[in-house]
Amino acid sequence: MAYVVVMWCIACGRPSGPLCASCVDSLRPGHTSVVGNSLAVAPFAHLGAAARLVRLMKYRRLMAAASYLVDAMADLVPPDASCLVPVPRAVVRRARYGIDPAGVLAAGLAARTGIPMVEGLKGPVWWPQRAGRGRSRRSPVRFRNSRPVPVRAVLVDDVLTTGATVLGALVAVDPTRDRGVRVLTATSVGTMRHGANTAPNLGGDVASKSPRNGLRPAAGSATAPHPLAHSRKESE
Repeated sequence: MAYVVVMWCIACGRPSGPLCASCVDSLRPGHTSVVGNSLAVAPFAHLGAAARLVRLMKYRRLMAAASYLVDAMADLVPPDASCLVPVPRAVVRRARYGIDPAGVLAAGLAARTGIPMVEGLKGPVWWPQRAGRGRSRRSPVRFRNSRPVPVRAVLVDDVLTTGATVLGALVAVDPTRDRGVRVLTATSVGTMRHGANTAPNLGGDVASKSPRNGLRPAAGSATAPHPLAHSRKESE
């Protein structure tokens, strides 16, 4: 008996995988930013299929989406990194959605790179969402150390938006800003046009952005809604 195996696009559900051509075309390169004097990199901009993959991981616990993101992030892990430190999700959201995205990403990266994961941060029970809030309305996120974090650690998170959450984590693990801590996220949010040379400061002394991989934007690329798309706004 012959069997036909059909793969489905992780991001949109079309019969093509792991990502269909349309979703691949929607990917945009991530950028380098400076947050609190620490270098922050991401393989993808928070647009198109990349943004959908993050949402499916965060709100639907889709591990295939997490695996795809980890594969892209692995190439950006510094070779001299001492450990991977996930930036924990708020306790209330972790309980509500049943997943800590940064923990999942950090564990996947540890398995792929051999660099140990250190759960060195404890976060508050809840904090307001970061996306869409003006700088004057951003409340600080206060993390604390749950165990010592060595020098040259890499903070891992799912999305870099305003930089306030990551900055709070950096203050906890590197208050003197001399421990060589870096930041790696799956996607980054920005208002810059592709190819621009400067970006708004994300909580550091200076900030700049530059393409981090060979992806190029495809003009007029189409994206389709995921068949499991939720009508409620899913954001943090």
